[in-house]
Amino acid sequence: MKLQPGNVKAHIKLADSLLDQNRTAEAVAELRIALAIDPDSAQAIYKLSRALRTTDPDESKRLRAQFDRLKAQNSVLDQAKALANEAFHAFTVQDWREAVRLFSEAVETCGDCEIESTLHRDLGLTLCRDGQIERVPTNYAKRSRLTPKIGTPRKPWK
Repeated sequence: MKLQPGNVKAHIKLADSLLDQNRTAEAVAELRIALAIDPDSAQAIYKLSRALRTTDPDESKRLRAQFDRLKAQNSVLDQAKALANEAFHAFTVQDWREAVRLFSEAVETCGDCEIESTLHRDLGLTLCRDGQIERVPTNYAKRSRLTPKIGTPRKPWK
């Protein structure tokens, strides 16, 4: 792989092609390269798990468990994003109470996910709009990783 050595998708496609040709060892090597580039690539983890079923069942089982955990995390993130999108809509129509409720639920659903700090910021802004300023300092303390920004919540998640 000389043209795009850092392209995870290219390594996975090459691995697929190698698997189609029954060149499993080479495919496994390509999938390992893909995981070295992106350790959270669900597609590479799953395909490597499948490729190793007969040659290394223990590693295959470990990778499958890792894939299942990653899938569950993505499900939580998707739920949090959906709630945040609903909250953003409520915010844009100035339904502050509903926006607070939905942003709060998104924060709860998210837990420690990658969008947690943004959700806390958006909840804080919405609390201010709803007149619940006394709740804001507690909320903002939880999101100390983020540089404070003033304005409206982030645009909807994709």
